[in-house]
Amino acid sequence: MAHIVFIIGSYHPNFQAVGICVRNVVNELKKENKITIICQKTKFNEDNIEEFEKTQIVRIQTKLNSFKYYFIAKSNKNSGITKKLYKLIADSIRVYRYLNALLSKVILQSDVVEAYLSSLNKVHKEEKIDMIIPCASPFESCVAGARFKLIYKEVKFIPYMFDNYAFNIAIYRNSKLFYNQKLYNHIKLERFVIQESDEILCMKHYTESYSKIHKNKIKLSIVEHPLLVEIEKGNNFNFDKEKINIVYTGALFKKIRNPEYALSVFSEIMERNSKIVIHIFGSGNCSSIIDSFIQKHPNQTINHGYVSNIIAESARNTCDYLLSIGNISNNQLPSKTFEYMASLKPIIHFSKITDDKTVDILCKYPNRLILFEEFNQIDNNSKKIYQFLNKKKKTINFRELENIFYDAVPSHTSEIIKNINKSI
Repeated sequence: MAHIVFIIGSYHPNFQAVGICVRNVVNELKKENKITIICQKTKFNEDNIEEFEKTQIVRIQTKLNSFKYYFIAKSNKNSGITKKLYKLIADSIRVYRYLNALLSKVILQSDVVEAYLSSLNKVHKEEKIDMIIPCASPFESCVAGARFKLIYKEVKFIPYMFDNYAFNIAIYRNSKLFYNQKLYNHIKLERFVIQESDEILCMKHYTESYSKIHKNKIKLSIVEHPLLVEIEKGNNFNFDKEKINIVYTGALFKKIRNPEYALSVFSEIMERNSKIVIHIFGSGNCSSIIDSFIQKHPNQTINHGYVSNIIAESARNTCDYLLSIGNISNNQLPSKTFEYMASLKPIIHFSKITDDKTVDILCKYPNRLILFEEFNQIDNNSKKIYQFLNKKKKTINFRELENIFYDAVPSHTSEIIKNINKSI
């Protein structure tokens, strides 16, 4: 039985995309191995150590992040001028992080790296670690893992590259100035991590970027999002069954995944069919866009806000259709594409770019409608959706889906990790 340690940003109870992927793989690996999760606290009062699903979770928190979450908690408990004051203090820490990133050679939170490294040392002393799998993002997890590997050569070091680092425009706050200033140093940092690694689990969408700057492809194992998991029966959301319930789950951002075009297209259809209701479950900075749409269609649009992964899954499991909105670039592949398909529901996808990798995946999924965001095609796209809503859908079997997307099944990735452990 090997002791495998995953290092990630957040895990239970606040699962984000990477955490959900890791959980699925862990559920396979823990059958034969001891698993420890090292993650960051996402709230001030979270436990340092917790047992969850027969897995030990060890949480880190830097002094700076501790102050931030403390003042966020204070802000949430107060009102008026006191609430604003606490929020201002919390925001000032974010500003400090931003300025530090601007003035540093690399965009990397060194205090987070040190906290990860310290936690790794403690875990290793309690029970010898056999394998470390840091999950980027955050890239701090990979740097901490590489530094640990420098000391403990016998420990297998397998970075799990969910997202790009050097060429990921998002980490530069979408600033070309940041990008040009720091790209060279970020490539050097990536090379340091790769040099120390025994093997690399590389997401499909990251492979092209990786190949541009890193010659060593021998270590590369190409993997897909391990999100194709059959949804448990009985996890249902209480929708009005007399309505046509269309659901979006996930974050929405004005500069990355903007819903304005998709909502504009649906506006005309909703005027023709009062039974259509759009439900939005998620976070982001598009509240003003959504609120404006709600004013136009108050009885046909519900913004549920940020919800737990369990509620989001129940909504996908119970709705009639799923709404998918593509990213402005291919730097990141929305992981929810596989979660959507796992629901076996019809999917309406809006693509913002012609080389959208989500389209390549959805083309293999039987019940999908793919539309491209062209403002001179709003009427035409509305007609296509109207026809799709009235079209008889093919019944999909989950086993059939597993055969098509075999590499998105968690057991596929877990077997790769097991084989790496045996071969190194």
